Amino acid sequence: MNPIKQIRKEKGMTLTQLAIACGKSYTWAWCAEQGVPAKVGPAMRQVLAGWGYDPNQVNREYQAWRRDQMKALGNAQ
Repeated sequence: MNPIKQIRKEKGMTLTQLAIACGKSYTWAWCAEQGVPAKVGPAMRQVLAGWGYDPNQVNREYQAWRRDQMKALGNAQ
């Protein structure tokens, strides 16, 4: 599972609540959970750090998850 989505669910938050916490839009949060950005951006990193997560570790997990998703689709880079 996408680590961003996993953390959001652990926190009991909706996508809208995640977006608000990051100062972003619902669409931005949805895209992050779909793997659209190549890495975890600064707004999300700041929120993750505030919640006690290591943003660098989450970013590594996110990028690994994203690569796995792309491989599954046959689009490995």
